[in-house]
Amino acid sequence: MITKGKLSWAMHGIESPRPEVEFKKMRIVAGMTQQQCAEFLTVGIRTIRRWESGECRIPIDAWQKLERHVAVR
Repeated sequence: MITKGKLSWAMHGIESPRPEVEFKKMRIVAGMTQQQCAEFLTVGIRTIRRWESGECRIPIDAWQKLERHVAVR
C-alpha cells in the first residue's frame, strides 16, 4: 500500500520507503558534506538536515540534480 506521502515518490520511480535514507546515501556517495550538498543544491544546511531526518519531503528536482551528479562521477 502506498500512503499519500509516498505516492509522489512512487510516481517518480523512487521505491524506497525511506527516501531520506536514500538521499543521504547519494550525498555520501557523491563525497559531499551536508554543507557542500546544500551549496550544490542552493538550499540551506538546515534544509538538508530536515530532508535527511525525514522532517520534510525532498523536492524531486533536488533529488534528480543530486542523482545526476552521482551518475556523472
